[in-house]
Amino acid sequence: MSTGTQVTKATKLLVAILASGFVLLFLVLAVMRLAYPYEVEWMEGAMLDHSVRIIEGNPIYTAPTIDFVPWLYPPLYYYAVAVAMKLFGIGFFAGRIVSFVSTIVTAALLAWVVRRITQKHVYAFLTAALYLATYHATGFYFDIARNDAFFTLLLVGSACAALVFKGMPGAVASGVMLSLAFLTKQQALFFFPALAMWFWMRSKPSAIIFSA
Repeated sequence: MSTGTQVTKATKLLVAILASGFVLLFLVLAVMRLAYPYEVEWMEGAMLDHSVRIIEGNPIYTAPTIDFVPWLYPPLYYYAVAVAMKLFGIGFFAGRIVSFVSTIVTAALLAWVVRRITQKHVYAFLTAALYLATYHATGFYFDIARNDAFFTLLLVGSACAALVFKGMPGAVASGVMLSLAFLTKQQALFFFPALAMWFWMRSKPSAIIFSA
């Protein structure tokens, strides 16, 4: 075995170990934070208040009062957390589990797309690990009761549908996912031009369907 081959194998092994370390680190920290009974970020409590109002049958978007001031976000994440509250009870766990699962699914979708493009399992794993390695860079929002992780999942889902599925199914799936992302955070609107251009270059009818 040549020295160059040995170095290459050693480098791959080192990269795999580091990537696995990032995945393990995220999972350990996220699981520890899931069960933490108090706020780990200043918006968590207010986010959950919206979902509690949904469960109690009260409107979300009302005039501000001393007891409740609504955030200016669309409501989809609040409804997702309300469903989680029905399953797990009212508490921070319900909001965090939605974000945690969203992050795991996002990493899996990214890995799936890379696997389809490269036909390499190792690249798919490194993609997922690299995404989870941004845990600190994204402000530790991967597993808290905020709408960011859920929003990211819907954006990535829209892009994945555009990349993987062709014709009308891809345009419809991507458009629906992007619409759901917009119903989670208004910033999804900024991703519309790029995706519309992608569909336009592939198929003008698909671009029209997506835009509609």
